[in-house]
Amino acid sequence: EKFQYSYLKHESIHFVDLKNYPNLQPADLEYRAKLVELIYCTEKTIFKRIDEFIMHASSENRENAHPFANYHLICQLSKKLFNNEFESDITKWKSVTPEMINKASLALFMIGTELLKAKPEREQIIEDIYTIN
Repeated sequence: EKFQYSYLKHESIHFVDLKNYPNLQPADLEYRAKLVELIYCTEKTIFKRIDEFIMHASSENRENAHPFANYHLICQLSKKLFNNEFESDITKWKSVTPEMINKASLALFMIGTELLKAKPEREQIIEDIYTIN
């Protein structure tokens, strides 16, 4: 599962996004790829991935694509699932089903996709998702 979702699907969406949205910044590319991972992860790996995203999250510098994407992904999922800003307690994450995380991740991914379809030349989506979500 780790290879199939955390590598193949993650890298595949990069390929598709770079082709369709060549101006999209690295943090936004990573954000979308990490959402794709969570759309498909099962109970076997999903909480480990969430925990990794929490532990390696930072909003300090957009240029640090992975930590920046992790931070905003956790913020936006926390808002959807727990109605709070940033849920860092993995036991609380384990109180929701993997399917709930899959569904919330898909919803965020689709919001981003709609933003990109409406304006394929856009450079960023992360911040705009807050206004819609």
